[in-house]
Amino acid sequence: MSEYAQAKRSSGSETASGPAHRSGGGPGGALSDTLNASPAVQQTAQLKSALNSGPPVAQMMFKRAATKAGDFMKNHIYGKHNYEVRNKTFPPDLPDFEKFEALKKYPAPGARNSPEGEGADKFMALGPIHTIANKEDLSVTNSTRPGHLLHNYLGGEKGVVKRTVEGEDIVTKGEGYGMFPSLNNVLAPYVWGPEAYKARLETDPKEQAFQENLNRQMMDNPFE
Repeated sequence: MSEYAQAKRSSGSETASGPAHRSGGGPGGALSDTLNASPAVQQTAQLKSALNSGPPVAQMMFKRAATKAGDFMKNHIYGKHNYEVRNKTFPPDLPDFEKFEALKKYPAPGARNSPEGEGADKFMALGPIHTIANKEDLSVTNSTRPGHLLHNYLGGEKGVVKRTVEGEDIVTKGEGYGMFPSLNNVLAPYVWGPEAYKARLETDPKEQAFQENLNRQMMDNPFE
């Protein structure tokens, strides 16, 4: 083979396959070696290798982060709440009719006198509700209306609170979807306890006497 043919063959082979990496072959090669040896480049290469090999690591990480974010939203920002509060309210010998009347009088914070039949719209601290009393099971049921802070504005299950006379207790059960579900659950005893106590003052003479005596002492000695 002539020298011209050998040179042409060698040139075509290099052109087809690309020139091999020549470490140290001049300033360009030294700079490339330096960059490739840097920790940042090596970490990037390792990350690319992990993402492109074995299980889909990036997808797993994204799914885990999305799940945590979704759980946080559902539990604390907008999701389902569910609670039950039991308050000892009535003296043991009080007739059920009187218990029911006291419950009807204080159906929700800021609302008064829940009617039977079709019920009625009332306004409480957080917004409007619909309240209805049922003498068959000695209960009052409150449901949120548009304009209430905890109303379910996304559609579907709305917030409902059912309060029932059970023996000497008022049992309050709340559930539904809306804003701040975890906070709703945590604050439920502090929201409904005072309403049960108002019913207790209506029906328990001993508690009435105790409260009157306490108020008198506070008036007589306001700074003690």
